[in-house]
Amino acid sequence: MEEEDMNIYDLISITPFPENYLDGDVVDYSVGDTITYKIDVPVINSFFDDKEIDLYENTNENKFGKFKIFIGDLFYNNEIIFVKGKQGNKKNLFKIPYNEITKTYEFELKIVLLKQGTYRIHNREHLVFNSEDNCNFYLIETGFKVKSVQIRVE
Repeated sequence: MEEEDMNIYDLISITPFPENYLDGDVVDYSVGDTITYKIDVPVINSFFDDKEIDLYENTNENKFGKFKIFIGDLFYNNEIIFVKGKQGNKKNLFKIPYNEITKTYEFELKIVLLKQGTYRIHNREHLVFNSEDNCNFYLIETGFKVKSVQIRVE
């Protein structure tokens, strides 16, 4: 059984998002605005000890990766629309589908902001890629370019 884990940041993005954001800044949005939350993981990568692997091939062509997120108020109090991917068997578990054309695991949510408030987005997510028989297991710890994200909705 092959098991590997790696810390790779910048696989998750939120748009729109200011380019000049610094840790501790608060990003302002309005009620009714839509945020896009995306994860893109290239199937062929060298995330693990700088050796190139093919996640799709090494997981016996598993069509889905999985990830758990820290579910905060941003996900509870607003409308969530799945664009790519789907809900897993738990509230904080999601499935990331494999795109055969782009050779990427892709996940995308639209979050329609419905409630005023300040939301903190957890910046440490765990992406899991494993075969059905669990012979190969890959864990990627990822997040945004910055350490923490705060969103204020007015």
